[in-house]
Amino acid sequence: MRTIIATAEALASGDLALDVGLSSAELRDRLLRMPGIGPWTADYVALRVLGSPDLLLDTDLVLLRTLSARGAASTPREAAALGRRWAPWRSYATLHLWRAAPRRSSSALDASVSSSDLQRGAGQAFDLPRVAMRLDDGVH
Repeated sequence: MRTIIATAEALASGDLALDVGLSSAELRDRLLRMPGIGPWTADYVALRVLGSPDLLLDTDLVLLRTLSARGAASTPREAAALGRRWAPWRSYATLHLWRAAPRRSSSALDASVSSSDLQRGAGQAFDLPRVAMRLDDGVH
């Protein structure tokens, strides 16, 4: 709660300025200087506020659960390595992987996207929209 209040006060006083003209790195740096704000939060704000297209939230638990369920990655390091193949569109991959998260109550996962689909890199005709649509198919 202290972090939320301190951040709101900093925004209201002008001590913390969030502006769409900032680079992702500059916004991240400003946020990380705030006590209680870590890398995930700073990157999430950059993804949402700036619309930064190339941020993979590789420590996100839902993203890791989705990748792990498909046999693609199970650790932040593996997710980051996989995500390098999706540059410069990793934010879109993050959003699609969140949406494709396996439901906790369901043991059957949509297998329409294999780990080989996820492993394909941009230099190998990787088609993120096609894969994203396939990730979405069983999750409505």
